[in-house]
Amino acid sequence: MKQFFVRLILGRRRRWVLVFLVLLLLSFLVREFVAMRSPLAGEWQSIELPVRDGERGLGRTIRLAYQDYSLGNREDRPVLVLIHGTRESSATVGHLTRYLKDEYRLIVPDLPGFGNSSRRLPDYSAHAQAVYVAALLEALDLEGVDLLGYSMGGVVGIELVDARPDLVRSLTLVSAVGVQEYDLLGDRIINQSLYFLQWLFFTGLQELTPHFGLFDSLPLNRQYASFLFHTDLRPVREMLTGYQGAALVIHGQDDVVVPIEAAIEHRRLLPQSTLVVIDGGHGLAYRRAGDVANIVASFLEEVEAGRAPDRPGAPADRIEAAETPAPTRGDRVFTGKRLVLAGLALAAATLVSEDLTCIAAGLLVSQGLLPFWAATLACLAGIVIGDILLVLVGRVLRRFAWESSMVRYFVSPEAILHGEHWIERKGPLVALISRFTPGTRLATFLAAGLLGVSVVRFSLYFILAASLWTPVLVLLSASLGSVMMDFWSDYEKYALSALLLAVVVIFAIFKIAVPLFTHRGRRLFWSRYVRLTRWEFWSPWVFYPPVALYVVGWLGLRFRSPALFTAANPAMPDGGFLGESKSEILTGLQGAGSEVARWCLLPGIEFAERRLELLHRFMEEADLGYPIVIKPDVGQRGSGVKIVRTSEQALDLLRKDKSLLIAQEFIEGPEFGIFYLRRPSEQNGRIFSVTDKQNLWLTGDGRRTIEELILDDKRAVCMARFHLRQHADRLDEIPAAGESYPLAEIGTHCLGSMFLDGRRIVTPALEQAIDRIAKTYEGFFFGRFDLRAASEDAFRKGEGLKILELNGVTSEATHIYDPENSLFEAYRVLFRQWREAFIIARENRENGVEPTRTFTLLRMVIAAWLGNGASEERKRAFPPLTNDSLVANSGITPTKPELGND
Repeated sequence: MKQFFVRLILGRRRRWVLVFLVLLLLSFLVREFVAMRSPLAGEWQSIELPVRDGERGLGRTIRLAYQDYSLGNREDRPVLVLIHGTRESSATVGHLTRYLKDEYRLIVPDLPGFGNSSRRLPDYSAHAQAVYVAALLEALDLEGVDLLGYSMGGVVGIELVDARPDLVRSLTLVSAVGVQEYDLLGDRIINQSLYFLQWLFFTGLQELTPHFGLFDSLPLNRQYASFLFHTDLRPVREMLTGYQGAALVIHGQDDVVVPIEAAIEHRRLLPQSTLVVIDGGHGLAYRRAGDVANIVASFLEEVEAGRAPDRPGAPADRIEAAETPAPTRGDRVFTGKRLVLAGLALAAATLVSEDLTCIAAGLLVSQGLLPFWAATLACLAGIVIGDILLVLVGRVLRRFAWESSMVRYFVSPEAILHGEHWIERKGPLVALISRFTPGTRLATFLAAGLLGVSVVRFSLYFILAASLWTPVLVLLSASLGSVMMDFWSDYEKYALSALLLAVVVIFAIFKIAVPLFTHRGRRLFWSRYVRLTRWEFWSPWVFYPPVALYVVGWLGLRFRSPALFTAANPAMPDGGFLGESKSEILTGLQGAGSEVARWCLLPGIEFAERRLELLHRFMEEADLGYPIVIKPDVGQRGSGVKIVRTSEQALDLLRKDKSLLIAQEFIEGPEFGIFYLRRPSEQNGRIFSVTDKQNLWLTGDGRRTIEELILDDKRAVCMARFHLRQHADRLDEIPAAGESYPLAEIGTHCLGSMFLDGRRIVTPALEQAIDRIAKTYEGFFFGRFDLRAASEDAFRKGEGLKILELNGVTSEATHIYDPENSLFEAYRVLFRQWREAFIIARENRENGVEPTRTFTLLRMVIAAWLGNGASEERKRAFPPLTNDSLVANSGITPTKPELGND
């Protein structure tokens, strides 16, 4: 039960994680309720608009902030709406207002997601932004406005004139993004991959770091990345050919963000437009604001005078050119720096989707934009780097993962070691299969890192597998073009499912069907069946939840304190709930005298030889010989308990385990677990449960090996895999006929012992003896003694008892594990046991004993989880005993061997 409670709450974490999460929450609250909702200043105004998600309203509103330069009462002036790009707010077009505000009524909005407008939106696309701008114009009762879009704001303008041509009289595009073919690398798949990477980075930066609003106002941020990722430029070509009003295109000759070819194509698609190319790069709106303003003013004068042509009034040859199919993109062939940039972009895109990037690279090859060798090498480099990064991430997580109590509970160290050996042997095959099976690579490469593979060796496997896969996929895509996309969609849809089905079939054949043809396979299959159908072998995660619910839920509510049970044993920290020291408890039982098995503490010092010397001194003074029992001072369920038979075994154990240990005399005879309880209001206590702990022994016949004896034994086969692991180095030995071989010498169910109902030994004499012993430990009322005596008759007489351990409030009435008991009977006993714990604790509370506070108990559990030992509250209430006091309490001379320099 204790193991379940610890594992339910614990796992490996670090204190800084909690601090980080608190800071992250505070940062979110500051950004949400302070920075993002700050009042507008100066000439800023705002309106509330319904939130849009595509074509649907979501029933809540956002703030759209804008500036209205209306010249007082001169609102009859032409209205010019300036739409900024998406790296910043309207400040990017703010320089134009200085030159244009005297002649025009300027409406300058901060697009939603930017500047003073609301930041959080479900949809940042150009289409959604156009809907918001249209709503603003309608709210201001404006129509027939002149529209200027800068950079990505140009796409918003194009969307607006397409959706609401009644609102716009003319369109000016300044350094504007437009048709898909001239955006970044020109291919939507590759561009989307890169934009997704960009969005992922900025989202992580803004949402997963406690920056308190600092990163929200950076030019490059999540909103900017979301705009690019959500905006589809493919319909822009059709939108431009459908626009009928006057148009002006202004572009910088040296623009590296949007190439001049994009402006030329926009001019072709808008036969009524004028293209003005000026010296400069992408920042014309603020670096050449005066020149741009003069060009815009001249154009708007023509519009106002009716001299600017619309589409029907454009020259016939230009209308004909606009209606011809899109020209080939020979002028976009990547060479020199563009080739390097394209290669880097492809390599980066593989981090999002390796296979789709290879297909897209093939499409670029088929269109003559990239040479085959460049596309293949770029994709190969990105794939190999991505695979190695995944393995490195796995290796970084390895230490934290395998140290996690939760992971260790489900994955044993032996299974981890087996996995390491397996993946080392099968590395090339694993890399090859995962490369040809989409959907498996992430898990495969992370698992390889978690299992500690050699990065150098596996890098060679990755390069080999990717070198086979990448050119084939790029070549197929280049040869088949768009057909490849349809094929890949179907292949990717069913590849993983087909693989999983094949794995299930192969597993069923080789792991179930084939083993059934062998004696070993049949017995192991029976072992699995028994462990599934007999509740005594169920996992604590399956068995204990009803008990936990009864304790914390029902009893916690009934007695008005979930942690009340910690007052059941005032003598023990937290009633003996978590991490109690065996040496402290044995010291508390010193009043029982010779009825406590002799013991001494072996301090956790560096030199095993010194601890061995202390062990031998204890054995000499107590007149003991081997075997001797060595076990951890803090432990549970028999973990770490060893019966040591030679000095060599003892030294080996002391070298491996440097924790605080207890050495205890080995007691011959039967072992029983006697659960005792006494209410404080009662004069005498009583025995609640007795468990007969039957250690498991095999008897040889001179023919069968130890492995065969384990598999053929009716009880041992239930835990066959555990026993086979524990005795792996002796499985081929053949014990002589009649020879006894110990499988489990420690009286613990999970280590192989069989627990039976032992209430047959209960007599008045035994009950009086246990009651007398328990009363020597002042403040103890509830728990289980583990005892040995010479015989069952000695137990019945209450004579010659030797206490091995005493467990507190989370000990169990372990007779429930008798195979004759039903699951219902087990729960009935445990519910009754915990009810008694709460009743005893309630009486102790009435007598002035304060139970551990629920949150204090939780803090102590977390402290143990974090590896910080006992909490300050517990240390103050129960000061730790020194090594000297423990050695003295054990009954041997408290002198220690002199430690010299080795």
